[in-house]
Amino acid sequence: IGGWKEIVPVSGWRSQEEQQGIWDKSMEENGAGFTKKYVALPGHSEHETGLAIDLGLRREKLDFIRPSFPYSGICETFRKRAARYGFIERYPAGKEDITGIAQEPWHFRYVGVEIATYIMENNLTLEEYLGAA
Repeated sequence: IGGWKEIVPVSGWRSQEEQQGIWDKSMEENGAGFTKKYVALPGHSEHETGLAIDLGLRREKLDFIRPSFPYSGICETFRKRAARYGFIERYPAGKEDITGIAQEPWHFRYVGVEIATYIMENNLTLEEYLGAA
């Protein structure tokens, strides 16, 4: 499928120091409301675990904090197949009160194939899965 070249990794593992830098820069450029909604506190980011990746639709200029990853085309195809490879869309729409994070259609978390499949089939968040486990 040629469309896969349209998906690019935006951010994978990062150190706590790098997360602090992203937090500080976002606070300065975007303010507290935006930053608390879209940037994890240093020491609390899934990126610091190495289990998360942000993906984006290939663009000349990518938004590092909120890359475009629509619910259509190749991005939606990826989203539907992600569980086969152990990934879940970590922060889905309508689940903000459960995850404590705004919807992030670009943020995927590795949880393993079995758990990812269960979460996807049951329309759960990781928090809901862990609460039911």
